[in-house]
Amino acid sequence: LQAIISRLRFTMALLATNRTRALRPEYWELWKEAPNGIMMNFGDPSFLPRYLHLVTASLAVGGLVLAIRGWWKKDRQKLDPQSADAQKREGLAWFRYASMVQAAIGVWFLLSLPAEVRALFLGKSLIATAALALALTGILIAMVTSFRGYLLATCLIAPGVVFIMVCMRDIVRDAMLAPYITPAPASVAENLLPLPHGQTGGLVLFLGCTALAIVAIVY
Repeated sequence: LQAIISRLRFTMALLATNRTRALRPEYWELWKEAPNGIMMNFGDPSFLPRYLHLVTASLAVGGLVLAIRGWWKKDRQKLDPQSADAQKREGLAWFRYASMVQAAIGVWFLLSLPAEVRALFLGKSLIATAALALALTGILIAMVTSFRGYLLATCLIAPGVVFIMVCMRDIVRDAMLAPYITPAPASVAENLLPLPHGQTGGLVLFLGCTALAIVAIVY
């Protein structure tokens, strides 16, 4: 178990590095200093809160899975009702407390973003501000339902919150990369970026890796 946790922590750190690097093209030249590819992005202000955000999210979802497992075993009579209910309560408690910590880290994450990006979520952009408000409201409702033991309601709300956070991540990405994207006339763009066959190859590669990842996770 310790080996699995250690690998997960390292994987989360790699994921946080890749995400922060993708948002800062000015740092890409530094890869020349580490041609072996091993170069963590610890210097980015958003690295640590992003990393902790990923870790606490995994704990919350893990708790929810534990609660579902207890309910499923009770429903299939594979576990005595008392033990199944205890597992369900424990899982919901993990989800609830991890969500509380995640909300606090989310505020830290927001403050670590550049001022012009942070301003989008604090009133400058209606869509970004509404997304932040919906995410916070969803987390609050999910914590209440988990406290009351409403497993189904919590399971329905949690994916909605995740979806909103994915949209917020896209807003951050677009805002961070906006200075590097210069729209050009169609004729110029065609000469600079010829894609006669679209991006079929990239899509096929992505879907193939996704299928392999699903097999690995199930295994």
